Amino acid sequence: MSPELDLEAELDRLYAAPPGDFVGLRGDLAKQARLAGQREAAAQIKARRKPSPTAWAVNCLALREDPHLEEILASGDHLKKLIQDGASADAQLGAGARRRAAIEAAVIVASDLLREQALPPTPATLRRLAKTFEAMAAFGRAPPGPAPGRMFDELDPPGFEVLATVPLTPAAKPVAVASPRSPRSSGPAKALLEGLRSELSSAEAALSQVLPKIEAAEVEIADAKGSVKQAQRDLTKSEARLKRANEALEKARRKLAVRETEVEERTRALERATEGD
Repeated sequence: MSPELDLEAELDRLYAAPPGDFVGLRGDLAKQARLAGQREAAAQIKARRKPSPTAWAVNCLALREDPHLEEILASGDHLKKLIQDGASADAQLGAGARRRAAIEAAVIVASDLLREQALPPTPATLRRLAKTFEAMAAFGRAPPGPAPGRMFDELDPPGFEVLATVPLTPAAKPVAVASPRSPRSSGPAKALLEGLRSELSSAEAALSQVLPKIEAAEVEIADAKGSVKQAQRDLTKSEARLKRANEALEKARRKLAVRETEVEERTRALERATEGD
């Protein structure tokens, strides 16, 4: 019987593997578990779904304990605490800016991971990464938040009201639900919501300006790659023509040498005949 597998360690290895290796490695691990007599572990491994590119990049950050992901969770918990404590609008907006910066930094790192796997992120992929990190920040470390490292698909952020009531820790006291009239108040919550709406509008406007540039750059890259391939084909053809020309030149040189030899021999023969006369 084969040695017993450490299921958690093998699952970490599975989710950290390059996307193209996931299916093959999953089958190998399930087979190893069956040979070790771990039928339940084999079934768990076989049931694991292949992560989307977005989920794979987030899993990698979690499994590598990347500080960018830790900053997302920390900044999310900090903002929730300010909201639940009724902190000033300025404090909450500042915490929101910190969380937003953490998300932007993580998107850049995750995008680089995808490029390393020949999976250059499209604008849609960048949006999915941002949404997933936004969801992770909203839940923070508290349940029922996602478990990064085992994700197979991207996440959607919860609503604003969920963000305000998710506990900071499992032992935290439940937060009282606001009365229906509270949204009409002019307190910090209203100022925060207005600030968030303004920031969202600004972000959407900035995104609408950046996306066409990204798409145009991708088209230029594709055109450049096509031009390089065409240039390589042209170079190959030119090298083949040059080779044929060199071969023809060498052949002509050999013929010329033979002719010169023949001329020399005939010249000497003619000279000898002349001397005999």
